[in-house]
Amino acid sequence: MNRIGFYSVFFTCLVIFQLTIAQETEWTRVAKPGYDIYAPVTLANGKYGITISEKAFSDNQIQLNGVFDIFPGKMVESSIAAIDFTNLELIVMDPKEATTERADFLKGKSLSSASLNSLEDWQQEFNFREGWLNTQFEFEGLQVSHTLYALKHMIQTGIVKLTFTAREDRFFSLKNILDVDYPYQFNESKYLHQLRERRIPLFTASAHSPTGKYLSATTSSFYFEGDNPPHLNYVDDDKSKPYLGFEKMLKKGESLTVYLIGSMATTETYTDPINETARLNIYTFLTGPEKVIRQHKQSWEDFWQKTDIVIKGAPEINKDVRLMMFMLNSFVNSQTQLSTACMGLGRDYWGYKALWDADFWIYPALLLINPESAKAMLEYRWNRLEQAKQNAAAHGYQGAMFPWESGASGEEQTSLLYLTGPFQHHITSDVGLAFWRYFSVTQDKEWLEERGYPLLKEVADFWVSRAEQNDDGKYEIRNVVGSDEFAINVDNDAFTNGGAIQVLKAAAKSAELVGREPDPRWKKIANNLEIRTFPDGTVREHDTYEGETIKQADVNLIGFPLDVITDKDIVHKNLDYYEDRITPSGPNMSYAMFAGAAARTGDREKALRLFEKALLPYKKGPFKILSLGTSNISTYFGTSAGGLLQAFILGFGGLHFTEDGLVQKDPCLPQGWQSIQYKGIGNNQNFEVK
Repeated sequence: MNRIGFYSVFFTCLVIFQLTIAQETEWTRVAKPGYDIYAPVTLANGKYGITISEKAFSDNQIQLNGVFDIFPGKMVESSIAAIDFTNLELIVMDPKEATTERADFLKGKSLSSASLNSLEDWQQEFNFREGWLNTQFEFEGLQVSHTLYALKHMIQTGIVKLTFTAREDRFFSLKNILDVDYPYQFNESKYLHQLRERRIPLFTASAHSPTGKYLSATTSSFYFEGDNPPHLNYVDDDKSKPYLGFEKMLKKGESLTVYLIGSMATTETYTDPINETARLNIYTFLTGPEKVIRQHKQSWEDFWQKTDIVIKGAPEINKDVRLMMFMLNSFVNSQTQLSTACMGLGRDYWGYKALWDADFWIYPALLLINPESAKAMLEYRWNRLEQAKQNAAAHGYQGAMFPWESGASGEEQTSLLYLTGPFQHHITSDVGLAFWRYFSVTQDKEWLEERGYPLLKEVADFWVSRAEQNDDGKYEIRNVVGSDEFAINVDNDAFTNGGAIQVLKAAAKSAELVGREPDPRWKKIANNLEIRTFPDGTVREHDTYEGETIKQADVNLIGFPLDVITDKDIVHKNLDYYEDRITPSGPNMSYAMFAGAAARTGDREKALRLFEKALLPYKKGPFKILSLGTSNISTYFGTSAGGLLQAFILGFGGLHFTEDGLVQKDPCLPQGWQSIQYKGIGNNQNFEVK
């Protein structure tokens, strides 16, 4: 056993501390006892995300973005978790019992063993303007306040601020445990506390990812207010559960505030993540945690000062919309070249890979509220363009064919259990249209020439080789899986063909804008690609569709947001026909796009009804977390938020992506609302709907 420590006296505050009774504001949501279900908050910064439990001291999860490995029993990759620097063990006892060696284990009460119901005055407050979650409770006569920050401006680092106040004389210990579970392989822990004349506690643990592909490291540091830091004990007993901790006696009314700084990194980014995380902690420690927290809050304030949405007449939906904006901005960071999973950096079901959820659902919404962060998602795809070209060639096609599930390299990462990998080709259009929309919003022709057009050309060439011409000169796309994934290996899926039409047109227009000659086949195929209909004009999902239950929206997406179908009567027919054909167990994003389509037609009542249908049944727990389905509890479903924001901004706001920028026409104010103000949308534009 290795024990290292240094002695000093704690700084304490002789003040009476009262737990604050949190009340909800327009920027907060509060959890208090009495709820039926609990859906957790995830705080993230695009590089990592922390999903926080009800107690907050343990059972949290820190997920890394873009660091992929193969897990046991799996054939495709998933992103790995970080060593959790927020893992804490609190043990409290009466001072009279704190007289024997290791008294905390013998006589103390452990927070990890306590039920949530045993915690007095428990509450959590989630602030989505400043980006923090506070947990408060009283445990065994000790009042506790725990506030967690996933730092927006320091993408490898986070901070926990802890305040303990004694209601009665209390002795307690706090341990920070850095450990891993199978299939991660613990490597080692280290403790350093001497940096020349400065005593900075640096507690580091490292572990190998499941196959040993990466070394992951986390460094944590306790920072105490005042000049005299406490005596810290480091224990590593070779049981892969090393900890750094301290003990403290508080008299009634005394308080202690301590910060826990944590930095995380892997060999995916750094050759030496152990030392790099230690350096980041040194920087944060000497800058001062409160200053770093202020910088974090200012980063969020800078965003909200530039971009906001204000609804008069619907305050609760306004909170929902702002929470959507916060969450999508948390999933992606302009300082990276990473995309996002459909659950962001919460708890994901698809290995944290990039699917169409990223490019078709989340990206357009993020582009409208934060183009710089959205650009990072495009860089992720651009960096994997060569792999997409190899994928197309392997399947006998030209151009670029993007994978249905994309991880580290851009190779296909869909399980062999599903046919979506080989056949869900609309993802290639989804990626291409994401690039076109970036130009539509920013009007950046230099970027269009360097990035946009080269990728769009490859996407268009793929569809030229993929489409088949009939004897009558029309074109078809056969043997695909559409966005309705119940329809396997069908011909002329409406959404697949509609996306191909729009991306071929975008490629041709891009060529003209950068002074290139577009391939004449692009427009020819776009103008002659089949969209099937029933005799009454309702669009038929695919050639053999006869009204079966569908998993999620397909036909309706070509009305909104693709604008392939603009005839209002046909859009209405499609809405009426397909709304009740979506399976009740399907994901919730479909109705968001139905709402956008209804708004395009000017139907205020239907637009609001469908928007609420996409939103209200899926808000789970006290924080109103958007869940994947009505019957399950999940972390925040970013795909749904992306669809709802598109419906809200493009549909209600009447905004359109055009070659001349964002253009507003025919906005639709939902029935019963007074007005909507859109501030800093797209290329810093303001719009109003009355």
